[in-house]
Amino acid sequence: MVEVQAKEPGWVLLTDGEEVGPVRMCWVETAKDELVVLLQDEDQVHLTPAMLRMMAKMLDPVMRLTIPQVGNWLSANDREHPMKRARRVKEWRTAAGWLGRDIGAVETPVHVTFVFKRRSSRRWDVENLAPTAKAIMDGLRDAGVLPDDDTTNVPVVTFRSEVGPPSVDVIMERC
Repeated sequence: MVEVQAKEPGWVLLTDGEEVGPVRMCWVETAKDELVVLLQDEDQVHLTPAMLRMMAKMLDPVMRLTIPQVGNWLSANDREHPMKRARRVKEWRTAAGWLGRDIGAVETPVHVTFVFKRRSSRRWDVENLAPTAKAIMDGLRDAGVLPDDDTTNVPVVTFRSEVGPPSVDVIMERC
């Protein structure tokens, strides 16, 4: 048994044949083989890490991933040699793939929002960054996060921009 620190408290209804009732639940980080203990009055409810991951997915249908800017943005306005462009696409695709491996597969269909961040608050045409989003989606598909990036699995894609450290936030919400 392990003592854990709460990160995001919430409520969940646990059932095991009989209704147990509301249990105070905490999102926790533990080693793979440790049990998580939740307290309900004087009773203890033991959860394995697999059960906790399943509950967390049910509570939060949103997957967020932040990809730091790995190179120049890929723009629809770029005019460059195809081999140079392929290297830049590979940088973004590989970064998304490596960061996406820890997430696991998400339930589809999903609405994907790309939030492009840069330090400047100047206006910019964020739709021109669709090639960057395409490379990221391909990397997530390579990592097994998405079964495919077609319109059946990803019917809606949205682009936004914000001021912040240069990065892309990928937000996937169940449709």
